[in-house]
Amino acid sequence: MSELVKTLEHLQQKMQKLMVLHNKLQKEHMELLAELNEAKEVSETRRTTILELEDQLKAARLASSLSGGSEKALDIQQKINEFAKEIDRCIELLTK
Repeated sequence: MSELVKTLEHLQQKMQKLMVLHNKLQKEHMELLAELNEAKEVSETRRTTILELEDQLKAARLASSLSGGSEKALDIQQKINEFAKEIDRCIELLTK
């Protein structure tokens, strides 16, 4: 019977050690979850920043192409005006 008592005491000690280890692992798990959530928030913030910077880059490239191509825009406007005058002349000839 004393052998049975020793075995039970030994099992009880192992059980207590396992419970301590379990509690420690649960605490570590919760800390890791908090760290993961924080990392996700940082990641989302950075993703938003990247999207905003990409939009700014697109706008800057567009502005650069328009300002650098102002001569080109003037040429296009002049051609449009010439076509409009030519169309007006054609309409005038057709109405006679």
